Amino acid sequence: MKYRFLSQTQLIMERKLTMKKKFVSTLVAILILASVVAVGVSNARADGVVTTNDIAGTWYGNMHFSDRNAVERIQFTIPAGCEPGSICGKMLNYPAQCTWEITYDGFSSGAYQYHFSNTLKGGCPSGSTGSLTLLSDGTLYRVHSTPIFSATGILNQLPNAGN
Repeated sequence: MKYRFLSQTQLIMERKLTMKKKFVSTLVAILILASVVAVGVSNARADGVVTTNDIAGTWYGNMHFSDRNAVERIQFTIPAGCEPGSICGKMLNYPAQCTWEITYDGFSSGAYQYHFSNTLKGGCPSGSTGSLTLLSDGTLYRVHSTPIFSATGILNQLPNAGN
C-alpha cells in the first residue's frame, strides 16, 4: 500500500473539492426529484375527476364529414358539473332532425370524451363516440366517430342570456 503525504494546503484543497462534488451530486438529485414531482402534478388533472364546468353552455357549428362532401349544422347543450359516467346534455343535428342524449365519459388526452347514449328524436342510431377540445380562442374542436364515417368541426358558444 502506498501512502501519500499531503501538505496542509493540499489537504484543504482536497476537502474543498470533495465538498463541491457532494454539493453538486446533492443538487442534481434534488433537481431530478423536483422534476419527477412536477410531472406528477401536471398529470394530476388528467388522472383526477374533471367536470364539464369549463365547457358548459350551448355550442353551435358546422361539421364536415369524411364520407361525403357535406356540411351539417349542429348544436350541443352541455350543463355544468357533469362527472364521468353521467348523462350530460344533448346534441341536435339540424339537417338530420336527430337529437341525442350525451354521456360524458371523462377527460383524456386533453379532450372531453363522450358518447351518444340514447336517441331522443329522429331515426339516427346512438352509440357513436366523440371528443371536445377547448381551444385557446375559446372555441371547441369536435371530432366524432362512427363505424361508417367521422365528422370534425369548430363549435362556438352562444352568449349567455344572463350577461
